[in-house]
Amino acid sequence: MWVSPAVLQHLGWHPSSLIGRRMVELVHPDDLAAAEERRRLALVDAADDGRLELRYRTSDGGWRWMNALSRPMRDTAGRITGGLTALRDVDADVGRRAELQYLAAHDVLTGLHNRASALEQLAALMVEAHEGRTPAVLYLDLDRFKDVNDQHGHQTGDRLLIQAAHRLTAALRDDDVVARIGGDEFLVVLETASPEQLEARAQDVHRALRRPSDPGMPDSTASIGMALWDGAESPEDLVRRADEALYRAKNSGRDTVSW
Repeated sequence: MWVSPAVLQHLGWHPSSLIGRRMVELVHPDDLAAAEERRRLALVDAADDGRLELRYRTSDGGWRWMNALSRPMRDTAGRITGGLTALRDVDADVGRRAELQYLAAHDVLTGLHNRASALEQLAALMVEAHEGRTPAVLYLDLDRFKDVNDQHGHQTGDRLLIQAAHRLTAALRDDDVVARIGGDEFLVVLETASPEQLEARAQDVHRALRRPSDPGMPDSTASIGMALWDGAESPEDLVRRADEALYRAKNSGRDTVSW
């Protein structure tokens, strides 16, 4: 029946173009069920404030996050005669929150998961583990990475870490979790059917990291420790066991895979 002129500034629609339409037509399909339920509650329960963050379609076909507040409109007898929805632009706030959530779970340099995120997802795999799909981890680091930093500088070292991150993700499956957990150390969280399959996956990763480096960067190799969940240990204990296997790989001459 009426639309504020401010809708032109925030969503790009001229108010006259929305008269006679239902505003829910502008709500993102993934948000529609929540919007309808909150609107229903607002109309039947005066105590419900009806606030909800929803994506509204802009006139150029994009989406913008708005905080929607719904209220019933009543006549002098208390009968509901309509509804009022007030929108507040929160797109920047939602974007900042999403960025902070991403940074809280990811390594800034490589874009990989961080240690906390990898352990969280490993714990989830342990809860959902079933026969034929056992959680496992690969713990690896780049051999003699300190020498790279000393001889070529930290900028080259950072580029080498980014290269390793790209090669790790390319060599693994989409549902595997790849994390940088500090310095030149990486953690891979995956599911496997057997120790033999885990070792084969580790060898694939090892070969991917042994390829000649990109132009202008020194070649590098990696040592990898493997550990298969025993069905009882915690995520931290499983990672610790893989870390011990990594040290065995280092002590046996580096550039190898070890249990």
